[in-house]
Amino acid sequence: MITRIANYDMLLVQVWRKKTRMIPVSNIIEREKTKGDKSWKYLKGSLKSIREAIKDVAKAIREGNVIAERGQPRVYSEQELFAELVNIGHIFSLLQTLGPLFGCTAEGRKEFLLQMMHNSSGDLAY
Repeated sequence: MITRIANYDMLLVQVWRKKTRMIPVSNIIEREKTKGDKSWKYLKGSLKSIREAIKDVAKAIREGNVIAERGQPRVYSEQELFAELVNIGHIFSLLQTLGPLFGCTAEGRKEFLLQMMHNSSGDLAY
């Protein structure tokens, strides 16, 4: 039977082994406290290693995302393409080449395009 008292340090617990002996509760509390400290240290160490592993996984995912972004082809907008064609001079040369064509009538342009599309035998060139 355990009787509760206000001063737990003075409480004695009967421990049954080969013979009955009296051990102060404060000794048991200290022993449990050191066991708790060891298990708390073990738990903290485990949590620290888990945290480091999660950081490593996150870093690997970030690196994979960078590699995946590099592997995807770049999609250019119409404005970017036009600006680049102007930079390399393609638009200017195209306008010089097609200028006379746009100076012709619609019927003349049609004849010119049909002539370009057909070979000498009259079949489509493409």
